[in-house]
Amino acid sequence: MNSGQLTRKQLRALEARGALPATAHATPGAQIGLLASCATDEDRNLVDEVLGRSVTLDGEKLSAVVRTTREVRRESIRFFESSVAIGRSVTRLRSILERDEFTRVISASPRLFGLSRSIIIQLMAVADGVDQNIIPAEIAPRSYSVYYQLAILPPEARRLAIEQKVLRPDVTRSEIIAFKQRAMADHRRLSGLGSVITGERSRKARRAELLRVRDRLERELKVVEAELRQIEMPLAS
Repeated sequence: MNSGQLTRKQLRALEARGALPATAHATPGAQIGLLASCATDEDRNLVDEVLGRSVTLDGEKLSAVVRTTREVRRESIRFFESSVAIGRSVTRLRSILERDEFTRVISASPRLFGLSRSIIIQLMAVADGVDQNIIPAEIAPRSYSVYYQLAILPPEARRLAIEQKVLRPDVTRSEIIAFKQRAMADHRRLSGLGSVITGERSRKARRAELLRVRDRLERELKVVEAELRQIEMPLAS
């Protein structure tokens, strides 16, 4: 069997999922063409965009790319769900152990769980975010590392990401980091503008205060000068 040919077991599995017609395993020589014919317009457009028309028109290559793409996406969803389950499981210990005991568990993550401390912390944050539904499920990323980048954002930044349609299931970590950098730059710019406005208001308030002081001193000076004149008049005579 060549690398592009599917076994009958694989074909039956695809058939059971509705990915192939029931006659797919009847003609082994047509397996590649059958799988390629199951490629959706979206599949073909994506392959065409990434690899070019020559691959799209090659039944063997198209079927291989489509099959791999579907398998990876399916497994990535399972991986994300497993990541959330791990985070929940470790989080449950927090309500059972004393604080210092739980801290020691997290520190010993490599020995206890076979995962680094940083990964366990990320998975806990992701599980907490999923359980609190901080991102609508229909646009939530299916990568725990991307979801974590969103989970640690302030709520207003996540709302902005939703409004700007940055969030989608296939959003990449680099896109989220770029969004965070833009958001931080905007925040600094607005903060700087706020400081300028605040400084301008402070200067105006200080000027008004000094003008009031000057008016008071001028009134007091007039009183002093009048009293001096009264004192000096007898002396002059």
